Amino acid sequence: METIKRIREQFPITINKVFMNHAGQSPLPKPVADVIHKYTEDFSKLGTTSIEWNEGGKPFFAELVSAKPEEIAFVESTSVGLNIAANVLQYPSGSRIVTTDLEYPSVVYPWLRKALGVKVHYVKSVNGKIMPGDIEEAVDDDTVAVVVSHVEY
Repeated sequence: METIKRIREQFPITINKVFMNHAGQSPLPKPVADVIHKYTEDFSKLGTTSIEWNEGGKPFFAELVSAKPEEIAFVESTSVGLNIAANVLQYPSGSRIVTTDLEYPSVVYPWLRKALGVKVHYVKSVNGKIMPGDIEEAVDDDTVAVVVSHVEY
């Protein structure tokens, strides 16, 4: 129970409300709001500082995903990032994308490339859950991407 209390303290909205809707936007945790405030303060005093902010954050995210900082790119949203990935990957006709039947629409839409002969395979959920073994079974030699969210819609 102490863990839940500590988490709720990071979201000021929970002082007066129980927030249960997450349809693409959600309340900001206090540390995120603090960083955004710092960024806007810097911007109002120094002008454009986004390059320094982006470059400063890349090593952290690179370590998180076992990449090099120069392999990290920041985009305005997950939807934009997925769209970029889907459109820059080169894959032959007959390629297969594996995803789930629980994905948010903007996760799936960029991969619907039927005109290019790409097949999208949907792993079916069982009682609202995706079993990792079902994803593994769905991957075959024609699979060029597995697109699965950590938190489902």
